Amino acid sequence: MAHFHELADDVLEADHGRSGCEEDPPRRGRSKSCSGRAGSKGMSYASMALGEHAMTCQTSLVTRLIAQELRSPEMLRAINAAAALRGAGWMLRRRPVQNAGARVEDCAECSRSSQIAQDFERSFVVTRIDHFWSHNWGAPVIQKVLVLLLQYNLLAAALVSTAIAALAAFISSTIERHHCHEIASCMHFPWAMLLGQIGFFPVLLLWQSKEKIFLDKACISQMDAMQKKKGIESIGAILGLSRDLLVLWDPGYVKRLWCVFELAAYVKARGQRLDKGAITIRPVSWGPMWMALYIGNSLVAVWYFLTSFGSGKFSPLVGGLFLLCVVLSMHIMRSMQRLLTTLSEQLQAFSFAGAECYCCSVRHVDPVMKQRILCDRKVVLGCIVAWFGSVPDFEDFVHSGLYQHFKRQLGLHGLPYVWVLSACLPYVWMGFDLFNSGYKASQIDLKSGLEASPGLMLSVKMFHDSLAAVTVCGTSAPLFIGLSLLVARLTQRQQTKVIMDVAASLVASVAVVGACLLLLFLSSEMRAQLPSWLASLLKATALLTSTFVTFRA
Repeated sequence: MAHFHELADDVLEADHGRSGCEEDPPRRGRSKSCSGRAGSKGMSYASMALGEHAMTCQTSLVTRLIAQELRSPEMLRAINAAAALRGAGWMLRRRPVQNAGARVEDCAECSRSSQIAQDFERSFVVTRIDHFWSHNWGAPVIQKVLVLLLQYNLLAAALVSTAIAALAAFISSTIERHHCHEIASCMHFPWAMLLGQIGFFPVLLLWQSKEKIFLDKACISQMDAMQKKKGIESIGAILGLSRDLLVLWDPGYVKRLWCVFELAAYVKARGQRLDKGAITIRPVSWGPMWMALYIGNSLVAVWYFLTSFGSGKFSPLVGGLFLLCVVLSMHIMRSMQRLLTTLSEQLQAFSFAGAECYCCSVRHVDPVMKQRILCDRKVVLGCIVAWFGSVPDFEDFVHSGLYQHFKRQLGLHGLPYVWVLSACLPYVWMGFDLFNSGYKASQIDLKSGLEASPGLMLSVKMFHDSLAAVTVCGTSAPLFIGLSLLVARLTQRQQTKVIMDVAASLVASVAVVGACLLLLFLSSEMRAQLPSWLASLLKATALLTSTFVTFRA
């Protein structure tokens, strides 16, 4: 929630109605001393009108924020994650109201008023919030939405699509096995892989997550000035009553003053303790990264399925697309690693004085209304000094405690193992198709009564390949991705020319593929020198250990 200011256009107007202040002597560009409004895009919620009661209003706001108490139980509101993400995150693509200069009754007549009211009506009173969304409204919207969809709907999409793929394989086997009279007829269409792919993304987009989240524009009334005022003054308490602070990080996040305030308020509410999972960080760059990995693994699964049946007609095309996807994935990985490095540098070099706020950028004068406006920095400064003792103490906490918390959470490479595992699901769906083909091939021998035939040999090969596909999904592919992320971190430096940067990604991709081919060669040599059971055991142990070390928390 980077722009609280856009939620509080009329906060001081509510105070003005109770204070009984009179109009100032006429001045050019000024109106009421307490009820003047900021009318420019990007102002923060402390940056409203400034008159004779400005310091009183500012002190009152700071006092109530520091207390971290709800003005009333109705101020603790939440919205289901599914409602916030409906329409592919339509709510996140519309910034909060920016027409701060209009009165409430005027806003009711503007074209957006009905949608604003609908957003608030989707929220409801709660006693506890699951996730408080802290984000920068200026961050790429598509990336934020994709990361949130993965955060809330990924598990459901993985389970439902895998169930669909398994059901498709079973139905296909039941229908087609009676027509499987020769080996060629057992090479069936990969229904499991196809329907798994088709079922995954609709569930990812449409799953109705019931997680209760706080999104400023939906959970704080924007049509009622008094309710808006109470909601803003309750932000500290709302943060304290949130189970988790979900940070959608982008390079501009820690530069925004109110994002810094949210971090400070949440840490204060938890007694300055950052337990595991207290603050969840999700870099918005993870969305494109996951998508590139998913597409690459899907191409590999298709290529492997075709080659398993000796069908080389489309193998060169699929293989070429896979290599192209590997280079593209490496390019995105290198970009992601640069962003993670930027995150570390920003936290280690954090300075409160370097945080940006709108009021200071316009020298505390509203460029439209020509009125003095409150200083957000003073409001946040008052809260931080009250909570942490001093600004240097808060900065030290960010440099050490917060930095170490994020470092532990991101792990060695950034991507969580569950996310990597979900990107490898096409191998599981492929395994269903291979198993299905093997089962149908085995039926030939059962009908003919032969003990050894091409059908039996094919069925054994398909059963083996299906088991190998599941192993690839759980260990080999994630390990390959982990190795790619390691190489991307080592080669993350951006080259001055685009062609040179692409060449660097190509060289890094060749290095990763070469390392994997070397490992495959060593594995085959080990199987040739050792008993098969011992070689398989050693290989499985090595894969599991390597995967655990690579993606440890």
